Amino acid sequence: MKRGHWDQFPKLMGGFAVFALGISLMIQAGLGLDPWSAFHYGLHLALPITYGVASAASGLVLLGIGMLFFGQRIDWGTVLNMFLIGFMVDFVLLFLPDASLAPLLWRWLIFISGILLVGLATGMYISSGWGAGPRDGFVLGVSQRTGLSVRVIRTGLELTVLTGGALLGAPVGWGTLAFALLIGPAMQASLRLFRHLPATKGPAAKESPV
Repeated sequence: MKRGHWDQFPKLMGGFAVFALGISLMIQAGLGLDPWSAFHYGLHLALPITYGVASAASGLVLLGIGMLFFGQRIDWGTVLNMFLIGFMVDFVLLFLPDASLAPLLWRWLIFISGILLVGLATGMYISSGWGAGPRDGFVLGVSQRTGLSVRVIRTGLELTVLTGGALLGAPVGWGTLAFALLIGPAMQASLRLFRHLPATKGPAAKESPV
């Protein structure tokens, strides 16, 4: 398995912690969740397991399918991502108060803060060089094996897990739409912040891959 440089390990772990905080804020705001968080939270509601167990289990199943059928690569960052982020969410939720009954404006501020933190965290751990998470790696593996675009595969996968989460009782609402609209720009800004993408200098600049 590929391992990144140890001097980037604190950035990797910091990215996981910030990601977990962002997800936890969105959960507590009660306005909806991103597709994967909705699926994990739905499993938590339907089964006697925590969000962290649901996250690790779904990541493990997806990783197994990706490795067996699509040649998905596994890196140390993949394993750490799969097992740590969900359990970090469990830990953070022990200390965050439920904001679902707070004034609507306050809930939206909390939710958007969560989105921005998730975007920031993504740039942190991707730029650490320790490898992609199990879900991103799955999408890349399927794309390389089938020739389908990453966009098509990712969209289909996200819609599938979002539907599953909604059927299991997870909160899906306007916050879900806000996440879909804002997470891309937040991730791109974060990747540029951590110098993983070139800054756009004008209309003639090459289109960003993110």
